[in-house]
Amino acid sequence: MHPALSVVATIYNAAPMVRELVDRLRLVLGDMGVPYEIILVDDGSRDDSAYVMQMLSEEDARVKSVVLSRNFGQQIAMSAGIPFATGSYVLIMDGDLQNPPEAIPMLYETVQEGYDIVYTTSTSRNNWLDQVTSWLFWRFMSVVMKVDIVKSQLMMRIFNRKVADYFRC
Repeated sequence: MHPALSVVATIYNAAPMVRELVDRLRLVLGDMGVPYEIILVDDGSRDDSAYVMQMLSEEDARVKSVVLSRNFGQQIAMSAGIPFATGSYVLIMDGDLQNPPEAIPMLYETVQEGYDIVYTTSTSRNNWLDQVTSWLFWRFMSVVMKVDIVKSQLMMRIFNRKVADYFRC
């Protein structure tokens, strides 16, 4: 069956968290009652993340593993995983549980209202250094680069198939 929702999560040195991530995703996605798949992208981890991912893939055909040859960084890893997503909607998120899987139903409902992309933002930062560097980044983007962008975007976002297909080019 064609999945309605694909979840793509980047993994980096997160072997102890991967099973918890997948368990929480299965619970949330199962409660939603939509066909789904989970694509885990290992970004060159030096721990057992790829092994844990492989074990989860063998246990559940809805879990797919993509292992990169080295660490390319989160954005590249995410971009590498999206072409493997076959769902009508694709949700991307951090694999370290900074993005709560429990937010997925709300994002899924919102994107189905006809939006191409629905993203999340942060209202707070972990510490003062994160707050300052975040402010500097968004200030640089808006003033120097003249990019009109929503500030404090997080990795977690959902988009439709039309947007996902741009990653296949």
